[in-house]
Parts: sequence; structure tokens; C-alpha cells
Amino acid sequence: MDFVPLHIYSGYSLLQSALMPKKIVEIAKSRGFKALGVSDLNTFSGIPELHHLLLSTDIKGIYGMDVYADGQLLSLFVKNEEGYKNLLKIHLEASKNKTLPMSFIRSHSEGLIVILALEASFLRIEYKASMQEIAKALREMSNGISSFYLGIPYLPKEKAFISSIREFVNKYPYDTVAYPKILYPKKEDAIALKIAEAVRDKKTLDIKKLEGDEYFLDDSIISNYYTEQEIKATSDIASSISFDFIKKRGTLLHYPNSERKDSKEFLKEEAYKGLERKIGTINEEYKTRMDYELSVINQMGYADYFLTVADYVRHSKEVGILVGPGRGSGAGSLVSFALDIVKPDPLKQDLMFERFLNPQRQSMPDIDVDFMDVRRDEVVNYLIEKYGNSRVARIVTMQTIQAKEALRDIGRVFLYEPRQIDLLAKSCLDNVKFSLRDNYKKNKTFRDLIDSDKYYLEIVSLAAKIEGLPRQEGMHAAGIILNDEPLEEALPVKMVENLGYVAGFEMNYLEEQGFLKMDILSLSNLTIVASCLDNIYKNKGIRLSYEDIPFDDEEGISLISKIETMGLFQLESAGMKKAIKDLAPDSFKDVVAILALFRPGPMDNIPSYGRRKKGIEKITYPIASLEKILKPTYGIIIYQEQITEIAKSLCGYTYGEADSFRKAIS
Repeated sequence: MDFVPLHIYSGYSLLQSALMPKKIVEIAKSRGFKALGVSDLNTFSGIPELHHLLLSTDIKGIYGMDVYADGQLLSLFVKNEEGYKNLLKIHLEASKNKTLPMSFIRSHSEGLIVILALEASFLRIEYKASMQEIAKALREMSNGISSFYLGIPYLPKEKAFISSIREFVNKYPYDTVAYPKILYPKKEDAIALKIAEAVRDKKTLDIKKLEGDEYFLDDSIISNYYTEQEIKATSDIASSISFDFIKKRGTLLHYPNSERKDSKEFLKEEAYKGLERKIGTINEEYKTRMDYELSVINQMGYADYFLTVADYVRHSKEVGILVGPGRGSGAGSLVSFALDIVKPDPLKQDLMFERFLNPQRQSMPDIDVDFMDVRRDEVVNYLIEKYGNSRVARIVTMQTIQAKEALRDIGRVFLYEPRQIDLLAKSCLDNVKFSLRDNYKKNKTFRDLIDSDKYYLEIVSLAAKIEGLPRQEGMHAAGIILNDEPLEEALPVKMVENLGYVAGFEMNYLEEQGFLKMDILSLSNLTIVASCLDNIYKNKGIRLSYEDIPFDDEEGISLISKIETMGLFQLESAGMKKAIKDLAPDSFKDVVAILALFRPGPMDNIPSYGRRKKGIEKITYPIASLEKILKPTYGIIIYQEQITEIAKSLCGYTYGEADSFRKAIS
């Protein structure tokens, strides 16, 4: 059969579908579909996940969005790149208004396939009107739209309505297409959608089983219900699509320097001026490193990126917003050090540039910069004011229903005893990645509870039906998109009151389309530091910057060794305090080591590091030639830079090749 399911809603149509992309693809593979279409209501956010799942199959993705126009439900499918750009404009407009004027759809319909979903159209009510009146209304609606279809829904109880539509198209030149709406996998899964709707609307239910008609219909039902022409139209639509979803549409922001110089030239001048200001005379070692970094930055086209980050860091400091010293791989850049983006001198701290930017591993640069949490929004607003609303966007995140939340939702919807729901929820592991199924397999406390009483099994079975569905959209805590061209022409964006643009794709899917993400991180510890510095000035009259305190300040490190770490970033948890006790740090080097060691896997080496440091355990090396690399850490591999050095030493790799090896391991 040539049938292609087109009118599928995924869970990204928030709590209006019980289907996630993974399930949609599983069903499509099992049914042998050659293509499928997803057109979530007013959103395009689910398409990246769906597209990546389809890449490992032979199934063609047909991507669209449902909108209401003049009260009628329309599905708009992308036919080509022009259609995608038009859909982006419609997407933005739909974020501002619940229903759009049909004139707006018509004026942006080029490159789109428009399907009128008849189950939510005026025809469902007025199909008994004269054919001339219906024809006039449809003519006004479809005028100027080159690809317009009437989508025939699956309504087995409304035979008169469907017959009247078929009778109408026999007399008037309108194309019809088999267009059953699909919201859940099987007929009996209608209860899952009912539960999702009850969660959304904060209602209760008194039924636990329900059948419906908005599921993946069997082939026999499709062939008996729809005509051959209606079925063939689905595959004709699929064949007409020539659209590549993954394509570089983002453009790196151009930094408008005051001297109107070429960005590469301006970056070099600013970097050398900054380095000279910080270290004085620039020797050959620093010059070689600086020239190398600048050549890589320019080769990869990121001069504007560094200038942009340096600008908003400088502005923040000028207006009294405390900025962190830098962390992550960005601290390995001498250019970042020279531009005052990070505090550590990478040459003194033996930090590698290749871990940050490697010409052999093309990726976007990513400098993590921390700001006082209470003033982070000021930094974002500065970017919006400087570059304009249309070039800056926050990033959406989908907040999904996790295992414990699903149980509590079911408890509220079906009025189960709160005490029993609490018992179930508290028996779940705190790991948010663990589903209810994972808990049953790996968590004996939870499994024993379920096995003890069918009452608990019923609750968990109902909760599993909504677990994993997106509940609502949230905002990424740090990510900001900056683009040289207006974002609404290249990316789905929504206009959110008091925030501006919000990118409709989640963070992981932005880089592959060339969009530059900036991490504007908020850190409460910096607010604490700022408060301390203010109090020092008020009470002692001393104007102090935290940057004035050297890394190896003995009194500061002694506080850490005494485990007086309340309020110190990454050093105040119970587990970290135990690690500090085992390792007994007495130098900045030790503090750095414990931060690197305190993560799953490496933390097993903390006791050994402490014993070797104290001389009560023999220091050994995997290979004698690695002593120079591993001596500072007592023969234990702690840092990713050490892995790079080992690969370079043992295999003869260049730094770029060794970093690619390091990346594969990490």
C-alpha cells in the first residue's frame, strides 16, 4: 500500500499527543512506511529529534506545523527551502496570535503544501450547505496557494459528512488526501491521551480504559475507508518533498569594532595589546603561542566570536557585574587570557589550546563565562540592545514528565491516596534518567512494592503511559544564540513577552545548523563573593577585587584543607568534604587535582592520590617514559591534557591528532 501517515502529532504538541518521536519511528519501521509526516500544533520543536531518528532508516521525513487560520485548522508542510523560510515566518506569527489571518498564510504559502484538516473546519458543521457556498468559501481560502488539499479525516461515525465531501470534489476541482489524525499508537491507547489532557487541564478522571479513532490505522481499515486516489495523494505529497533539514543556516555574528578594521586584524591588535599589559615584554614562547592561536582562530573564522565575548565580559566588569575567572577548555586559550575573558595564564598552568579549538575537529568554540546570578539577565539585555532583538535568542528546553512526576500526576488525576503515591514515589531512585521500567529492573525496593499488590501495579501502569511526555517549555539556564542575520529567517523562534526571541530547537540541535551558542552562566557563588567584597569596603574601607588574590594564597588554601568550604564553588558538598579530608590539599595544585578527580570513575583514585602524596604508597608509572607527564600527579592520570600529552609522546601524534584521540576517550 502507498499510504503515508501525514497528520501525526508528537508529544511536542504539549500534552495533546501520547506519541514521542522514538515511538513514531518504531511504528513506522514495523509497518514498512516509506515516509511519514509530523505537523505539531504551533511548534517545530520536535522535528530535530525526529529527523535524527529517521537518519538511521530509509523512511523519508515530511515536516510541517499545524496552525489555526481564521478559525480553520491548517497543516503546512515544507516542500523546499523557500517553504521552510515561509514556515519560519508563520511560526513566529503563530507565537504571537492563537489564530492567524488566512491572508497571512496565503502571502507566505510559496514552497508549502497546505492541507485543510476537515475535522476542525467549517465544513464539518456546514457540509449540508449548498455546494456553491462551500466552493466560494474554499476558493477565497485557497486563492493563491499552489498546493492545497482537503484532508479527509477518519470519522467512521460521520459517514454523511465524508460522503458529502467526496460528492463535492467530484464536481469542483479540489484535491483530497487521506488524512487520519494520529495521536497515540493503538486504539486502546486513547486513555493515554485522556490522561495527558487531564494533567494539562488539571482535571480528574473516573475511567481507566478508553478506545479511540486517532491511532495508526490498520492497512485493512485504510484501504476500506479511503479511496485509491486519496491514498495515492499521500505518497504523491511525499514524493514532491525536496527539503534538507540539516543545513548550515546560521551565520556568525560580525563584531562591529570601533575602528572599522577587519576583524582578524583588530583581534590581533587587541590580543597583543592585552598580553603586553598583563605580562610586560612578550618573549618568544608567548609570541609563538599567540601567533599559532590567532592563525587557528582566523582559519576557522572565529575572530568575531572572541571579540564579541571579550566585549560583553568587559562591559559586565565596567558596570560592576562580577565575572568568573573562566573554566572549561576556554581557559586554555592565550588569546582569551590576553583579552581578559579568562584569568589563568595557560602557559603557566600548562593548559592546551587544542582542547578548546582543534582545526582537525571542526566544532563551534565554547567559552564558558560565569556571571553573578542576580545580574545575568543584564548581560543578555546588553547583547539584545547592542545587536538587536532579531539577532539574539534564548534557547528552549522541554520539561518532560519524569518517573516520580508521572506517579504524582496519576495520583491527582485518579484521586489515589496521597500516602500510597508518596510511598511509590519515594521508592524510586533519584536518578532522573531512570524510568519507571528502569526502576522496576534495577531497584529492588520499588520492584518488591509493585509485586506486592496489584493496586501499585495499576498506578505504575497508568503512570508509564504519560512518562517522558513533554509537559511544558522552559528556558535553557545559560545558552544564548547570536546570529548575524535575522533569526526568524533561519530558525524557528517565538516571541516571548519580557524575554524577546526564544529559539525553538533545543541546544543540542543548533550547532549542526551553524548557530553560535554563547554560554552566559549564572553563579550564585559570585553573588556571595560580590556581597563579601562590598562588606569589606563598607566595614574596612578597602576596595578589593577577587582577582587580586593569588591562586596559591596560603591562608585561602589552609581554609580548604580545614574543610571550611561553605559557599566555595564545587567544594562544599558532603562528598567533596570527604575527598578533601582524604587528599589533604596544601597547595593550589592539590585543589585543582581534587576538582578534576571528584567525578564518577576518577574519584576512585582519590585515596591513592592522598597516600602517594603523603609518601605512604609507592608511586608507579604505567610506562617509565611517562614519568615526566605524570610526576606532578603522582603517577595517576587526572587531566585530559595528560591524555593528550601521552598520545603525542607514545604515538607521535601532533597536538591536533592527540586531542582528537582525547576527545574520543572522553
